[in-house]
Amino acid sequence: MCACTRGSCPRAEGVGAAGTASAPGTCASFGGACRRASFTPSPSTCRRMGNPCARSHVSCLRLFEVGYQNSAMDETTVVLILTMFAVGYVMVRALHVPRPVPGKKHPTRLAEDVQFRPGDVILFHSNPWIQGVADGEWSHVGIVVVGNSKEPKLFDITGGNQFAAAKPFMPILEKELMQGDRVVAFRRVSPAPPTKLLCHFARDCVRKKMPYEHVYWRAGFVRLFGWAFPLDTRHGGIGAMCSSLVCDSLKACGVLDAKVESFEVLPPDFGSGDINSRLPLRPPYRWGPLTFLRMRDPSF
Repeated sequence: MCACTRGSCPRAEGVGAAGTASAPGTCASFGGACRRASFTPSPSTCRRMGNPCARSHVSCLRLFEVGYQNSAMDETTVVLILTMFAVGYVMVRALHVPRPVPGKKHPTRLAEDVQFRPGDVILFHSNPWIQGVADGEWSHVGIVVVGNSKEPKLFDITGGNQFAAAKPFMPILEKELMQGDRVVAFRRVSPAPPTKLLCHFARDCVRKKMPYEHVYWRAGFVRLFGWAFPLDTRHGGIGAMCSSLVCDSLKACGVLDAKVESFEVLPPDFGSGDINSRLPLRPPYRWGPLTFLRMRDPSF
C-alpha cells in the first residue's frame, strides 16, 4: 500500500500542504512520483483514463509525461527511417546515373574548333552524388564570360572554390575531357547576351566573394519526394549554387525570364529537351541545341 496520506507524502513538495492526497496504491504504481503538478487533469479525465485518484489527480501528470515521451520517440523513429531511406535511394541512383550520350539532335564538336562567346552555358557530367540528388545526368554548370582580355573564362561556383570565380576556360575544359568518365557539353544563347552587363555581374559576385551554399539537395528532394513531403525551396541567404548563379547571370543581362526561381533550377535542367518551357528566355533570345564537346585524338 502507498504510504501517502493527506498532507504527509514526503515527496509531495507542498501538494499535501495544499490539502490534497493521493489515492492508496497510486504512488507505488507510478514509482512514488507524486509531486507538484503544473497541470492537473480534471476528475473526469482521470476516470476516463482509469486512474483511481479522484481528488488530487497528481499521478496523472506522470501518465501524461510518459505518453508525450513515447510520442516524441515515435516521431524521431519515423524521421530516422525516412532519412535512411532517402540517403539509400540517392546512393543507389548515384551508382546508376547514365552517362550522357549524344543523340541525333545533339551535335558533337571538337573543343579546339569552338569559338566560345559570352553567355554560353557549360554543362559537366562529373559528380555522381550530385547527379543522384539533382535527378539528372549533369552535375555542374557554369557560364562563359569574355572581358577585355578576349579570353573566354568560366564563371561558376563550386564547393571546392567556396566562392564565385572566373577562371580561364580552356585549361578547365581540357582537364575535364582528359578524364574518361567525364562529359562536357554546352548550350548557346542567341543572340549573344550583352557582354558588359554579364561581365559587370560576374565581377560584382567575385569582388563580394559570393559564397557557395549546399542547397541543391532541397530542389532535388522536392522533385524526388515532394509529392509526399512538401519543402519550401525559396532562398533568403546571400550565397548561391552553380545553377542558381547561371540563372542570376542571365537575369542580370535581361536574357532569362525574371519569373524563374533560380534556386528551383538544377544543372540537368540546362540539358533537358524541354528547356524552353523550363527556362524561358525573353525575346529575342533563344536556346541553341545541346552540343557535346570532345578533344582531338592525339594519335592522329
